Amino acid sequence: MELIDHLWEGVSEALYISKEQYAESLKDWKIDPVEIDGELAFITAVKGSEFHFASLNTGKHMPGKRLRAFVQGIIDEYGYADTKTPRDDVKQQRFNTFLGFEIAGEDALDIHFRITELRRATVQGV
Repeated sequence: MELIDHLWEGVSEALYISKEQYAESLKDWKIDPVEIDGELAFITAVKGSEFHFASLNTGKHMPGKRLRAFVQGIIDEYGYADTKTPRDDVKQQRFNTFLGFEIAGEDALDIHFRITELRRATVQGV
C-alpha cells in the first residue's frame, strides 16, 4: 500500500474530494514513512516549515528523541516549525504546548501552532 493510500484512509470520510484530488493536493509535500520496530507506524508530511504526523494506529509510540530531532531539523532550516491541530483535538493541543508550540492563529477547523525553540526534555524520552 502506498503512503498516500494510508493517509487517505485516515481522512477520506471527512473530506469532500476524491482520492485523486487529495493526492494532487499533496504533490508539493515531502511524505515519508516512519517505522518503529520494523513496522510502518507513522507518516510524516512536510512542506516548508509546516509538518504533520499521521499515526497508523499500530499502538506504537513515536520515540520522543526522534520527534524532537524531526522538529528541530525544521526549526534549523526555517527558524520555526508550524503545524495545525483540529479544534476538537484537545489532547494534541496539550501535547503541542508541552513541546513548546504556541498558538499562532486559527481558522474554522484548526488551531495553528508555531515553535521557534524546543523546550528541554522534561519527561524521559520526550
